[in-house]
Amino acid sequence: MKYNPMNLPKLDYYINDFSGILSDSFRDKYNNLFSEHQNKSWEQIATVFIEHRDWNELKDIALKLFNENGIWEKETNNWLLLIVSTSEKKIRIMTGKWMELEFSDAYCSDIIELELRALLNDGEYEKLVQAWYEISTKKREIKKNETSIIWNTNNNIWNNNSNNITQNNNEKHNNFLNNLVVTVIIIFFILIFFSLINIGGCSSSNNYWDSSYDWGSNSTSDWGDSSSDWWSSSSDWGGGSSNAWWAGD
Repeated sequence: MKYNPMNLPKLDYYINDFSGILSDSFRDKYNNLFSEHQNKSWEQIATVFIEHRDWNELKDIALKLFNENGIWEKETNNWLLLIVSTSEKKIRIMTGKWMELEFSDAYCSDIIELELRALLNDGEYEKLVQAWYEISTKKREIKKNETSIIWNTNNNIWNNNSNNITQNNNEKHNNFLNNLVVTVIIIFFILIFFSLINIGGCSSSNNYWDSSYDWGSNSTSDWGDSSSDWWSSSSDWGGGSSNAWWAGD
């Protein structure tokens, strides 16, 4: 019987085979197993097989099943749905709100790619249901292979790089603070040094402000006075007089 994927019958079972690929005995067995799991955990896990999508997205088909036909209790919202298009080899996992913490998008992707995809491509539908049951009910973890190892390795590399970047930033920050402290100390001592020099110069008998060796004049007259003009007199600071400001005593 051909089913319209957007108008499927009500889902009265945990295993719903609208593609006709499972035996009755197998379907009954896993209906009972998923029922027992719900009684123990209150988690509702369903599987739907359709033959084709008719150009619809599996997500849209699954949401319509939930909204109109689902076996799930909307109040608890702790459900999982595996939907498979057998002729197109398409597969998707949908999660209820309260299952998203354990069954994140990344984890669901790993379930499909590391466990279910190869069984779907090989047409091993009963083995696919068995693997789905064991993983979704947490009877076992997903199998690790080179893909997951590479994925984990890349994550470790990313984490290590992030830690190294953080450490380098901390070191740069500490170095900046250390350099700032050293610079402030140096400036402080330089200021003290020049302060001491100025204090000593003001008390000296050779003070360049008021001594007889005043760089502005060698007489009692003002340095701006014409008789002792700083650019024309015999006491010119640029000349060769013994009273020039750079000359010795």
